[in-house]
Amino acid sequence: MCRWLKEIADLLAPIVKRMNWHILKSRVVQSDATTLPVIKKGLGKTHRGYIWVYRGDANYPYVFYDYSNTEHSIYPERILAGFTGILQTDGTNRFNELVDNGATAAACWAHVHCYFEDAWKNDPVAAELPMGVIKSLFDIERLAITLPEAERKDLRQRLAKPKIATLKDWIDEIKMVEPPKTQLADAISYTLNRWPALLVYLDHPFVEISNNASERSVKPMVLSRKNWLFAGSEEGGHTAATIMSIIETCKRLSINPFEYMKDVLSRFPSAKTSQIDDFLPDRWLALKQNQSQST
Repeated sequence: MCRWLKEIADLLAPIVKRMNWHILKSRVVQSDATTLPVIKKGLGKTHRGYIWVYRGDANYPYVFYDYSNTEHSIYPERILAGFTGILQTDGTNRFNELVDNGATAAACWAHVHCYFEDAWKNDPVAAELPMGVIKSLFDIERLAITLPEAERKDLRQRLAKPKIATLKDWIDEIKMVEPPKTQLADAISYTLNRWPALLVYLDHPFVEISNNASERSVKPMVLSRKNWLFAGSEEGGHTAATIMSIIETCKRLSINPFEYMKDVLSRFPSAKTSQIDDFLPDRWLALKQNQSQST
């Protein structure tokens, strides 16, 4: 069965690579990573590999996974080479080189919330203001996300921006008196280190307030890992990444993955190279819908 999966992944690989190519044209790409235990060849034990996820925007709605045997920044640099849009992550330094080479960093307010929530659990009074501000930002966003982009930007500027300014004033005051190595100090440090990137969503209405979408795309891999425990080889890691790219993109587009793969695997091997875009999940869905309407 593993060999069958590899053969399927090999057939689908050109489509997945094409998805990766199109993702680079997105205005914003969201990215995250998780670990994947992999059997070390010749040793019979596992080492820590990584699965990276890259989500294109609404114009290029692909979910692309990549496997690597380390967490080194060369892997996202390779996948996103030449990308000059907005890259939204949790703010780790593994994406620094991409930002230095032209991408704009956007950070995640959900991660900021997690840090202040830990501080709030330890001292509810001390962290009351940041928790209230961050909650209000997400309340505003639930309305903003339903609006056209121009109106969304206006709403964020009118309602969210003043609240963020209030939070910044509070941080600047508290950081002068808060002892180091407390949970509140950690939350403040995390926030200040990502401050410019946290403001990006205010001026770019197509950027989300958080990186939660890519974290949700990581979750299926985490759940799968609990079932099959590890990949049997480095090759197995790449196979898993390819097949997950297809399945999760189909799920994002509300396509039945089995129906898509059954059709594509029967037709794609004999298709011309120039036809590859017709087999991308979103194009495949559009063609299918057009055919249904014509009949």
